[in-house]
Amino acid sequence: MIVPELNDLRVLLLANEYPPVVDSILKKALSNKNPIPADSLKKHGTLKVDVDSLSPLLTSKILSLVKEWVAGKVSSKMKGNFSESEVFFLGLPEVGKNVKELCTAVIEQFKPDCIALTLSPMQNFIQNIYHSFSVYNFLGIPTNFNTVYKDGNESAIYNTYYPGGIWETAIIKAWTDDIPLVPVGKPERRLEVGEIRSPGYLEDRRRLRSISKEIIGELKEIEESSFNLEEIDSFLFEMSGKYTKSYYADQETVRELMDKAIYCISRLYELLCRQPFDRVLVIGEMSYIYEARKFFQSLIDAGIRYDSELYLKPSKETGIYGLRFLPDTISASYGIYTEYGISDTLAQELFRKELRKWGRRLRKNEITSQTADKLMMDIVEKTRNHPLLLRGASVRGSIAFKELYNSFVLLNGFNSRASIEKAANITLPCRVMRKPGVEESEEEIIEGIVKKVLYGLEGKKKKEEYRGGFEGKKVPLSKEDVRRALEYLKKHALDNKNDEGAIDERSLLSTADLDDELIKELLDRYGQVSRTRNEGLQKLLDDMASRGYISNMTPNSMRFTSKGISELRKNIENLRRQGLIGEEEFKKALEEIEKLEKRSIDGKPEFDGEKLSEIVADFMDIQHKFKNEDSTLEDAYVHYVMKENRGEDVESDRLKYRNLQVLIYRLQDRGLVRIKDRGKINFSLTGKSLEWLLDELIKKSHASGLIKDAFKQDRAAANVVDIRPYMKGDTFGDISVIHTIRNLIKKQKAIDEIELRDIISYVKLPTRAEDIVLCLDVSASMRKQAKLRFAKIAVTALARAAVEKNYRVGLVAFSNEAEEVYPISRSFTGITDAVVKLRADQYTNVGRGIECALKMLIREKVPWEKHIVLITDGQPNAAPGIGNRVSSSAEMKREEIGYRFALQMARKAAQRNIKVSILLITDPDNRGIDFARKIALIGKGRFYRVSSAEKIPISALRMMA
Repeated sequence: MIVPELNDLRVLLLANEYPPVVDSILKKALSNKNPIPADSLKKHGTLKVDVDSLSPLLTSKILSLVKEWVAGKVSSKMKGNFSESEVFFLGLPEVGKNVKELCTAVIEQFKPDCIALTLSPMQNFIQNIYHSFSVYNFLGIPTNFNTVYKDGNESAIYNTYYPGGIWETAIIKAWTDDIPLVPVGKPERRLEVGEIRSPGYLEDRRRLRSISKEIIGELKEIEESSFNLEEIDSFLFEMSGKYTKSYYADQETVRELMDKAIYCISRLYELLCRQPFDRVLVIGEMSYIYEARKFFQSLIDAGIRYDSELYLKPSKETGIYGLRFLPDTISASYGIYTEYGISDTLAQELFRKELRKWGRRLRKNEITSQTADKLMMDIVEKTRNHPLLLRGASVRGSIAFKELYNSFVLLNGFNSRASIEKAANITLPCRVMRKPGVEESEEEIIEGIVKKVLYGLEGKKKKEEYRGGFEGKKVPLSKEDVRRALEYLKKHALDNKNDEGAIDERSLLSTADLDDELIKELLDRYGQVSRTRNEGLQKLLDDMASRGYISNMTPNSMRFTSKGISELRKNIENLRRQGLIGEEEFKKALEEIEKLEKRSIDGKPEFDGEKLSEIVADFMDIQHKFKNEDSTLEDAYVHYVMKENRGEDVESDRLKYRNLQVLIYRLQDRGLVRIKDRGKINFSLTGKSLEWLLDELIKKSHASGLIKDAFKQDRAAANVVDIRPYMKGDTFGDISVIHTIRNLIKKQKAIDEIELRDIISYVKLPTRAEDIVLCLDVSASMRKQAKLRFAKIAVTALARAAVEKNYRVGLVAFSNEAEEVYPISRSFTGITDAVVKLRADQYTNVGRGIECALKMLIREKVPWEKHIVLITDGQPNAAPGIGNRVSSSAEMKREEIGYRFALQMARKAAQRNIKVSILLITDPDNRGIDFARKIALIGKGRFYRVSSAEKIPISALRMMA
């Protein structure tokens, strides 16, 4: 029985698709008592929040007290004996294995009347509420938020909240058990404009995170059966000592953590005086919660006064406007979250229960015959367009599907999705064919299609944050409308004190004056095709970008383009000509426009294939200069400046830092680079960039036939599995004469009327397979003349040629030593993603490369042929057992040993019937040719020599053709 699972919906959300059904299931999981609207995070924008947003989880008295704290007021009602309350302090890392279980066990055993969380009300607490009751949390996905301030700015570093973390567990458990919550944490100090965290602060954070990991490791060892209050308290108190020891010598960190502890107990004191509880559970970070417990005991023993050192007044949080959900960062956070190995949370269990109920009910419900026909047609159509299927269900297959379904209907007496599911799983898997290299079985692919169609799990693309394109119905704009809009944006850009000349989209959308006379009437018209005038402003920005007047410098920051600057000049000149402004106003306006022009960008660069390949090649060469996987924007900028200093021609857009930033984001849109923007832009190339370079090279060299011919088998080794119309590249042996004649008779065509599309060819798949290990030299010499870049393209070409023939491919990289970079498989994407990360360093040990590849092939107990393909630029200059820094005599000895070791490994391969072929990239002295010939001769493989780096990919394909 196929029913939707959490992971089906999770995958859609991570792919930025939002299945409509999740909101209704979430409401049922929460018994229609959701503290926040179910689809709050569906709208990617700034969410305005206030203290009243917390009311569903706080009592009226607690809410009144929290409002005083947010306003920075000291409560005047301090009566009652707070020392009579029993208080239990629980300190844990924010997320980790067994954190959820420990937190739940303490709540269930202690049975508190109130839970105090060491979170600030308007920052962390409200963000945790939105996280905990969001669809993302109930599906096991972390969320990220920025704090938005009333002046339009945001926090510099976003906060990440994890399912199964200490805060989420406490909030969901309190909600299910009707326990009131209260936030007693100290607000984070907002950084001033231009201020950055000190290196010492960041070092403290790294150290504390490191200790958290150690403690999480200790928590993993605890058995759930041993969870009891005394043991938990004793164990965690002991663990907290690790924090104390780590920061004991750092007075700044000590002061910060002590302030947090004192602030916490100050709010706890005010809470218990205002509304005494019998049992209060205080949950907080392990780094200071047990210090807070010591202070709390001191208060009970000595009493408290407002002028006491153990009392801190509330800190104001009135400058906070709301929060912004950051969907673009979810995938990275989810990757980190999976490493914790957290089991299903209470929220996920609630959602799963309702999801299965919904799925079973939908599966058994009666449907009309028209609905059944549509669902079956959708399933058949999806098999024909599925990216993993070479051939979908044919007409005969769909007929068999329909006939079997009708049989089930006769048996059951009504139409249902269950009958469609059974019929599809029986008839369709044997009627489709996977593409070469696909690891999923036909049954799994059909099951996935059926699940998506029957339960509507297609998902709808959520509205993305602005990237420069305009979607939806357009509003016709006159020249006057454009003038007004540009004047309004100019005013906002000049008022931006943090980055003059930039249009900060987030700030504009959250703080814009929508009644400004310049755009009031225009926004009303945009509002007619939007739900609100604020959305109308978003559409106006989109429209201005689509017309080329503004463009993104970064995802949330736009600037005027040269076209926009030109339009502003025309507008101001027209106003002067019409006598609407005087000379002084004209000069002032020109000065403002010149300011914007200095900070403008030249719009969105559009690239043809050749220009884009040149940029990608440059970025790959930049990455090869360094050992790090990522390069910085500064690396790219310096690279182009140095090229210009050497007298080389460099495009002007690559010599402007901001334009280079835009260019990198454009490459990310095409999937060619991956950006990590953490205040400093780091980027790395993806496997798709190698595919792009290969496709452009093949197109330029007219070498498309070489991919088909590489590793090609003879006709006798091919198996006919189907027929299809003639395609360019088919040989005479591929043509079916009988089927062609039948087709001509059917079309009643004479011989002189025959066209290529009338000819019918066979679809052939190989009857034998082959395992190939591509062995790439990554010694330091490969960095010269871009040899490593072209060698990577060659590996990509050979991998594609092999996988398209259903062969398996693995990857080895060697220098001093060899490494298995990617295991033998039919995953072309896996190979490209692995090879693009390789960097060159050290010496050349060919023998180690062959040895590593040989071990990989020997491990595979398969009956078919095996082949090692080497790509290197010289003979060995490293050998096993000899270091790199040696005398000249030892240098000769090392090369001799390396030479003999490589030949020995080639003999071992030949003895096991494993071929060894070698592509040699020669230098002007032609060194290494004799060595390479011997390797190919001993290994019973092929030898090919190439003299220039640009010819490496095509030569590799010719060698194996």
